[in-house]
Amino acid sequence: DSHNGAQLWISFGPYTFAKCTWFSATDGFCNDDPRSVPGLTSLQVNVFKTSDGGKSWGLVSAIDTETSAHDASINVYVLSPSDMWFISGFAGVGQSGSIGHSIDGGKSWTSLTSTVNAVLSTAPSNSGTPSVPLLQLASVGGRTWLLPQGGNLIASQDGGVTWRKVVPPADFGAASSRSLIATQ
Repeated sequence: DSHNGAQLWISFGPYTFAKCTWFSATDGFCNDDPRSVPGLTSLQVNVFKTSDGGKSWGLVSAIDTETSAHDASINVYVLSPSDMWFISGFAGVGQSGSIGHSIDGGKSWTSLTSTVNAVLSTAPSNSGTPSVPLLQLASVGGRTWLLPQGGNLIASQDGGVTWRKVVPPADFGAASSRSLIATQ
């Protein structure tokens, strides 16, 4: 059994996806890797949807990631067929980050970058940084958590409209590697 019990394999055609999220055997969303698009100054990520198990795909949206750094960390989070997020983070020279939220299945996006940066601008480890790189996002129990660069942690209970800093454990910022995992 070379495919761990898989009985049926379907080719996704010409697409090369970076990440997929499935809600049933037929319904799923995938996004491709960020890429440069002529005429745009920032990278774009496309989100696709299938309703037939991957036999056919339709473009849902093209996300402007608000970053031009090819080595940036850019992630799309599909939490439900209607609730989607994207975050980007570049921690090199001229570090920057962005965040967007969609509540209509990716058809339209709201940038939350300035709202998040306003909360983070008072954090000591981020002073002087115009746009803080966002590294990870997790959502559980109606609360969305963001793990930005530095020793900070912020959360929103209203879909990203407002954010508040969360006091992390004392050694949180000193950790060489941190991960954000949502649990009940």
